[in-house]
Amino acid sequence: MENPKVEFIRFYSASGDDAKLWQNVCPPPRPAADSMPDWYKEARSYKNDIGLEWDEDSSSVTGSQTFKKCIPFREAMTIGYMFFIGFDIVIRQLDDEGTQWSWDFTAKKGASHHAEHQIKEIPVMDGFAAFGLKFMNPWIIKTPPGYSSLVVQPLNRADIKFFPYAGVVDTDQYMHPINGIFQVKKMKRAASKIIRAGSPIFQVIPFKRENWTHSIEDVGTYGEESQKQLAQLSRGVNHTYRDNWNVKKSYK
Repeated sequence: MENPKVEFIRFYSASGDDAKLWQNVCPPPRPAADSMPDWYKEARSYKNDIGLEWDEDSSSVTGSQTFKKCIPFREAMTIGYMFFIGFDIVIRQLDDEGTQWSWDFTAKKGASHHAEHQIKEIPVMDGFAAFGLKFMNPWIIKTPPGYSSLVVQPLNRADIKFFPYAGVVDTDQYMHPINGIFQVKKMKRAASKIIRAGSPIFQVIPFKRENWTHSIEDVGTYGEESQKQLAQLSRGVNHTYRDNWNVKKSYK
């Protein structure tokens, strides 16, 4: 069976040189795996050089791997595709409380302020401002029939100082760019910050639409398999999940 393919189509929504300038400046989406941050790349994989340590409580040898060896953590960061800001955005906090803001950017028509009445009743995260800045994305996302897209904050990226709202879009039907609306992290006092060109703005994860049901089961239904996996976990020191249960995923 041929692998599903997502298309990213450059879209011109306005005429004139300014519109085409910012749309050409915005870099194309890339596989999220190609966009791992420096802090992840530079992190240690193990607590010590040998990758093992003695656990006094259990009187046994255990692995000393860090979060970098956690496959689910990594796969959350590498699933799907990453979108990027193509121009610097200067954000100004005009008061110490973070209630008044302004912004400027180097590409005209590249960002705007989202209508306040549409977002004012959405709870604001602690430390963030009720300030809806909208990134005008120039890329249409086109998925095969039956596939939608989850558009979400870059996963496990607390280093990014803004927070895009998430959404699910039926991108096999909707032929228009999806703009990113985000909250901005407050500063301790009135000051300016720059969101740099090339910063990831949101992560897009295509998925097949299916109708699901659910059930609640007693563990006895799967007790034998659960005990078998527990025994495998007990025998392994490192990489047990990766070697036994992880299924490789590919986004190119």
